[in-house]
Amino acid sequence: DPGSRAKISVNTQDSTIDPVGACVGMRGSRVQTVVNELQGEKIDIVTWSDNEATFLANALAPAEVSKIFLYEERKKVEVVIPDEQLSLAIGRKGQNVKLASSLTNLEIDILTNCPDTSGYLIGKFSNLDQNGNPGSHAQLQHADADFPMFRLADVYLMIAEASFRNGDQATALSYINMVRERAYGNPNFNLSSVSLDDILEERGKELFWECTRRTDLIRFNMFTGNDLLWSFKGGEINGADVPQYRDLYPLPTYDIVNNINLVQNSGY
Repeated sequence: DPGSRAKISVNTQDSTIDPVGACVGMRGSRVQTVVNELQGEKIDIVTWSDNEATFLANALAPAEVSKIFLYEERKKVEVVIPDEQLSLAIGRKGQNVKLASSLTNLEIDILTNCPDTSGYLIGKFSNLDQNGNPGSHAQLQHADADFPMFRLADVYLMIAEASFRNGDQATALSYINMVRERAYGNPNFNLSSVSLDDILEERGKELFWECTRRTDLIRFNMFTGNDLLWSFKGGEINGADVPQYRDLYPLPTYDIVNNINLVQNSGY
């Protein structure tokens, strides 16, 4: 990062010499001379190693590395950092990880070993009411909300899809029109025939806020491949083919680190 900070690696064939200490000099005298010549540009000096994992851990200093997952064929690495070390690993404006990436010639993804930072958190039912008061179960082991709740329109669309897939198109048409009548307030927009595409489209409109779109598209075999394209699918502005393994999420690195029996889903 010219004018701001540099990161260099050093090594020696003499086991009696500390390569970093030799470059830094007594009380930083040697490296400070270079810093002054560069008009204050800071220099990080780390020990080089022919072991990529060791070299990477050195390059990310001053952060401490917990785990490293190296994907040599893609020149990519996932690094697990203690949560309290995250800011050190990334650095100001991403400077530390950017310099480490340039030094090691690896694409670096920084992860933490705190599960609360692995994706979006979804609140679960608890046995407390909206004012924080305990529910009817004194030991707070069971929530009062002991049955799942579905919107009526969701139930109608479940019946429509199940009926259609079982060859009963009349029932499917009846239930999808019930949903449309409730939405429009009259039967003027009822369908005269129904297809799976109609059911998928209706679910996309009716259940927008329920966030079922991804699972719906997977169930209808539309999430991957190129049968259905939308803007920026596959990272392309007009949409592009996506490999089928994307139907499954990757397992979080945190879980793999803490459970040796887990194997990453194919493709990741």
